[in-house]
Amino acid sequence: MSSRRSTKYLRNRTIAIWAILLVLTVGRLIAQTGGTGAILGSVKDSTGAVVPNATVTVVNTATGVKTQVTTTAVGDFTVLSLIPGEYSVLAEAPGFAKERVTSITLVVAQQARVNFALKIGSAESPTHTSSHREAPD
Repeated sequence: MSSRRSTKYLRNRTIAIWAILLVLTVGRLIAQTGGTGAILGSVKDSTGAVVPNATVTVVNTATGVKTQVTTTAVGDFTVLSLIPGEYSVLAEAPGFAKERVTSITLVVAQQARVNFALKIGSAESPTHTSSHREAPD
């Protein structure tokens, strides 16, 4: 009888230890995902028409880390999981001059909006650069 109790006690204790470890691990994983932000926006031409499949490159100016995405069919883009810091964003598409927005300061849990209005030109045209100003949603 005492052997059964001892086995049951050890099994319950093992289950309790695993449950505690699982809760602690999940809590740490959730805490790690909260320290980032995002840059999102749209790419249109100078008439307001959307520019699908434009290339958007987000660069952390302190680290040089680049993230490149392509706009959706409606010209939208989203870059998630960016660490806080200063960024620049470059938008380019065939038949349009490149446009760069600089001085985007991203803080934890922020979603910075950067909208582009590309002008007709070529990839060899000078890149138009402007400082970031938050666009209203």
